[in-house]
Amino acid sequence: MNDEILKKELSNQKIKLIEKYSLTCSDEMIWEFRHDKYHTVKYFSHKFAQKESVLALLFYINRLCYAKIKYFDKNIDKYEPHKYIFLKGFCKCEMYDMEFLKHKPSGKMIDIRNLKEIKNRGYIPAIETRTPFKNLPLISESNLCEYFDVIMFPLNFYGYMMDCNFLNKENKDKISFSVEKIGKKIIVNRTLATGILKPQEAYDFIKNIDYVDCVCVGLAKESEAEETLGIINKFKL
Repeated sequence: MNDEILKKELSNQKIKLIEKYSLTCSDEMIWEFRHDKYHTVKYFSHKFAQKESVLALLFYINRLCYAKIKYFDKNIDKYEPHKYIFLKGFCKCEMYDMEFLKHKPSGKMIDIRNLKEIKNRGYIPAIETRTPFKNLPLISESNLCEYFDVIMFPLNFYGYMMDCNFLNKENKDKISFSVEKIGKKIIVNRTLATGILKPQEAYDFIKNIDYVDCVCVGLAKESEAEETLGIINKFKL
């Protein structure tokens, strides 16, 4: 079928996207890029192009997973499309022409071409949060869980940076419930509550919390390192 006829079934933004990337439609109704010297690169079906958003098509061209498409489609109101122009810098643009997403609350730029690179480069995607009683339930109910393998949050008896007064049994159970729903590896930090707790009492408390996979601890002196790491290694957390 003629490409121009098929384009009439798409929005103006989608037509601009297809033309920008010089895509043509095959006999199998697949939009693809044909190169004289290299293999043809297939991107998405015409049916997919009709059904999904411009953002989804752009993410497919950049070989991003469907989970990322779902997340950004759902939360696109928090972002603005931008591209980088030499001598001008970052400029707001139409969605089809986007190279970067600007996160409105923070002002940070996300290079969509590099979203897929975290795991491709051998890194483990992880996030860190504080006030876990507020944030862990929010994280467990969101699509964010699709994008990381490890989460780190504060954990200590006094509830320092944990939005609770003490980590009693009731509060332990609340954290455990959220952690189980998230289903990721767990690193805990602030375990010494900035020195309020001695290493022995801190890790005597933590050793019986079964969801802890690893601890992160700040050390200022060699003597502190010897004492603290000696206790942690003894417990084999």
